[in-house]
Amino acid sequence: VTLSSVANVRLMDTNNFNNYKNGMKHIYTGGLVSQSPIRLTVPTVGHWHVAIDINGIQGSNGLKAGVKIGCGSLSPSCNPEGSFTPQIAPVAKYSL
Repeated sequence: VTLSSVANVRLMDTNNFNNYKNGMKHIYTGGLVSQSPIRLTVPTVGHWHVAIDINGIQGSNGLKAGVKIGCGSLSPSCNPEGSFTPQIAPVAKYSL
């Protein structure tokens, strides 16, 4: 994940992502990122969501973010070009 300024970056499974969207308690990998790029590792095979936000961070207006998916050992048949679906806001999801 590359960022133009400080932001929160969270990698979550679908249940935790739904909790995040609804303002509920959620478990994630990542957190406050002040140096870019940051590499997140998907812990298991499945459907994962990356959420990037500036909630509670002052001075991060105009945030620009990018997500690049690399294929690791979890999915030898991974096709990152065809598995990435950007969504509205700085939220994206993909499957491995």
